[in-house]
Amino acid sequence: MTGELINSSANAYRLKQSNYGVILRNDNNSFWILLTNSGSPSGSYNSLRPFRINLPDGRVTIGNGLSVTGTIVGSSTI
Repeated sequence: MTGELINSSANAYRLKQSNYGVILRNDNNSFWILLTNSGSPSGSYNSLRPFRINLPDGRVTIGNGLSVTGTIVGSSTI
């Protein structure tokens, strides 16, 4: 394949394993990484919102806690 892989569905891509599915979603306002419930990899996404990018301003939201291994470096006040 050469060039971009394009899909115009809001829930464009699903990464599926035996226990969980991960859905990449673009609702035209936010880009989300969403999860299915355990045991339902083909099901709808659940209520967890672990990662979101606000498309108009680029702001990133981590919604279910954040674990960091190593150093956090910032260019402003944290």
